[in-house]
Amino acid sequence: MLLKLIGLIIGALILGAGIYYLVKEKVDPESRKIYTIISIIGGVLTVVCAPLFYRNQERSILSFASSLPLARENMARRSGTVSFFFSSPDTSTTT
Repeated sequence: MLLKLIGLIIGALILGAGIYYLVKEKVDPESRKIYTIISIIGGVLTVVCAPLFYRNQERSILSFASSLPLARENMARRSGTVSFFFSSPDTSTTT
């Protein structure tokens, strides 16, 4: 997942830099050719990495939503501690 995110960021940066220098050097035909190619490479990298990253995020969210909450498991293991902290000082015990 981290590799996809890094690819997405790098692709967006290459695309942005290519477009920036393409506009900046619009009078030189050789520069336009080079920066057009750079912009296309950055765009392709962004377009390839974005759906892969999104699909992975969606899968992670769905698996997290279908799992049992962590608090329920901890609550079952520490029921004595929880009842101690949530009871009044008169009725709490330290067993």
